[in-house]
Amino acid sequence: MSCKSNECSCCSKASKILAGTIAGVILGIIGGILFANSIITATFVTALTALITAIIFLFTVIILSAVTGCSSKAKTCIKCGAGGIFFGIFGTILSAVFALSVPLVAESVFSAVIVGFLFFFFTFMIVQMLFLTLCTSKCE
Repeated sequence: MSCKSNECSCCSKASKILAGTIAGVILGIIGGILFANSIITATFVTALTALITAIIFLFTVIILSAVTGCSSKAKTCIKCGAGGIFFGIFGTILSAVFALSVPLVAESVFSAVIVGFLFFFFTFMIVQMLFLTLCTSKCE
């Protein structure tokens, strides 16, 4: 993989994805354990909130890439983070739809894994969107 610009180095891409992955794994494990112990009970509301947030973020990224005030910097930020952002968005959408379509029972390991995946992808998406926001906020 070769990076062509200074603002989009391979190290910065890897560190953003690593930060999102670490945060997602930690919160995914915590979310799965909390659900398995019946501490988190509003899974329908959680999954629906994650789904709506992911759809809003998807349209935000599409609109941001089409219309930008400081186009070159913002488009560079989107190009650099597009893989991680779309991985998080589509993973959140798929896991939320799956969580909404399957009856989740707190005693089931399968249900805890589904909730853990939902927490992972949602956290990963939020971290990647925070990195995108930080990058685009530095526009001059």
